[in-house]
Amino acid sequence: MSFTEKTSLTAEAIPEKDQSTISARRKALPPNVIQRIFIFFITPCHRHPHDKCKRLSCRNSFPLLLGKICKEWRNIAWNLPVIWSWINIPVTPDRSDEQLELVKDWLQRAKDQPLSIIVRPAPSRSMKVYAKFSPQTPEIFKLIVDYSTQWRALEIESTPLLIEFLEPAYGRTPILETVFIHSAETQFTKPTLLAFLGNAPNLRSLFYLGTNQIGGITYPWTNLTSFRCESATLAMLKFLCEFAPNVQQLNLQFKTLSKNQIIDGADPNSGTGQDALSDDRWNLPRHLISLTITGWITSQYVKHMKAPPTLERLTIIQYGKEDLTQYSFNPIIDFIDRAKCTLRAFGISIEVLPIDVQSLHELFTKLHSVKRLYINSKVTANYSAMMRQIPRMLDPYPNPALSTSTDLDMSRPLLPCLEVLYYCTVDTGLKSQHLIDMIKHRCKGTSNSTGTDIAYGGFVKLKIVRFNKTNPKILLEALQEEINQGLQMTYDLPYEGEPFK
Repeated sequence: MSFTEKTSLTAEAIPEKDQSTISARRKALPPNVIQRIFIFFITPCHRHPHDKCKRLSCRNSFPLLLGKICKEWRNIAWNLPVIWSWINIPVTPDRSDEQLELVKDWLQRAKDQPLSIIVRPAPSRSMKVYAKFSPQTPEIFKLIVDYSTQWRALEIESTPLLIEFLEPAYGRTPILETVFIHSAETQFTKPTLLAFLGNAPNLRSLFYLGTNQIGGITYPWTNLTSFRCESATLAMLKFLCEFAPNVQQLNLQFKTLSKNQIIDGADPNSGTGQDALSDDRWNLPRHLISLTITGWITSQYVKHMKAPPTLERLTIIQYGKEDLTQYSFNPIIDFIDRAKCTLRAFGISIEVLPIDVQSLHELFTKLHSVKRLYINSKVTANYSAMMRQIPRMLDPYPNPALSTSTDLDMSRPLLPCLEVLYYCTVDTGLKSQHLIDMIKHRCKGTSNSTGTDIAYGGFVKLKIVRFNKTNPKILLEALQEEINQGLQMTYDLPYEGEPFK
C-alpha cells in the first residue's frame, strides 16, 4: 500500500461490533500511557534507514492511521512530535500534489525532532519512475532541504539531477549521522557528487551506490567510522585517507574487470603505473578494523593494498574467474603479513573458480586468533573436493580413514580460537561425514570465556554453527548430543549479502 493510499483509510474500516470495545479500552488508559505505546510501536527497530526489516512500523506510515481511530487518539498523535520523526516518501507520479501537502504536514508535526528521511521509488516501481516524475517531485527534495538542520538519517534513491536539489543543504547538516545514496547514473548523465555533505561534521556512516566519484568535500569527515561504496576506485581510497581518517568499517566493491588496469599499482582511471608497495594510493585508513572487498579481481587488489595493524575482520567476496585457473590465497596471506594484524574474523566467498587447497591450508595457519569464520564455496568448480577438504582442515582430530590425496600438515588444530562457523553449502555438503566429525570434535574443545591464551595443540569449544537455508533435519540426528550440550545450530544464513550480518 502506498504512502498516499494510506490517507484514505478511515475508522469506518473497523467492524462496528469492535468499535465499542476499542472505545472502552482506549478510555481506560491515561494519555501518557497511550503516548508511550505509540512511541514503542512506531519507532523503527533498526538503526539505519536502508536496513530491511519485516516489522510493520519500519515500513508503513502508522502515525496517519492513529489519527483515523478516534478524536482522542488523533489529538495525542498529532501532538506527539517524536512519532513523526521517521518519514518514508515513495516517489510516484500519481497524486503528487496531495503527497507534497501530506509531506509538509508530516514534517511540521515533527517540530524540532531529529529526522530520519527516506525518498525512493514506490515499492511497485523502479528508478524508471524518475523518467516521468511530476513537477512536484523536485519540490519534495527542496522541501526536505528546508529541514536539513534536523536531518539525522537520510536515504535517497534517485537520479543525479534530483540529488543536485540537495546542494543547498551544504553547511546545514549539523546532526546528520547516517547517509545512504543510490544514484541512477547512466553514460548520458553527469556523475553524482556529494557536495551537500561537504560540511557534515557529525557524519558517521555513508553508503554510496551507483557512482564512483566524490566531490565538493571541503571539511574532513572526522567522525565517519563506516563507509561502503559499490563502485570503488583507487582515487576513493586516497580520498578516504585524507578526508575520513577515522574510518573503522570499510566495504568496497570494485567494478574493474581486467587486472591489466591495476597491474603494478596502476590507477584504473589514470592509465599510469608505478610500484604498488611505494604507492600511497593503496593505503587503507589507519584506524581500520573491518574490511570487505568484493569484485572480479579481488586478488589483484589485495595483492597491493596496505592495511594497518588495527585490522581485525577481513572478508573477500570473489565474482567470476578473474582470468585464473584456480583461486590462490597467497595474496591474502601476504596482505595479512604486511599488515601485521591479528584477525578475529575472516570470511571468503568464491564463485566458479576451483580453490587452491594448499594455499587455503596455509592461510588457515595464519588465522590463529580468528573466532568467527565464514565460508561460501558452494559454487566453486571443485566443490565436491571442498566438502571434504575444508572440514578436514578444521577438524582437530581428522580421521585417517577419511584422508584425501592432498598432503596437508595436520599435526595441530588450525584456527584454535574458532567459536562461530558460518558455512554456506548445499544439502549434499551437510551430509558429509567430514563435516559431521569436524563439528563433533570442535565441540570437545575447552571453554575460553576468560579470553586466556590457548595452549599449544589445544582449541576452543565451537559454540555456533550457522548454515544457509536448507533441510534442518539433515544434521539434527547426527549432532543431537552436541545440540543438547549447548551447540547452537541455525539454518538462516543468506545465500548472498554481508557474510557476518
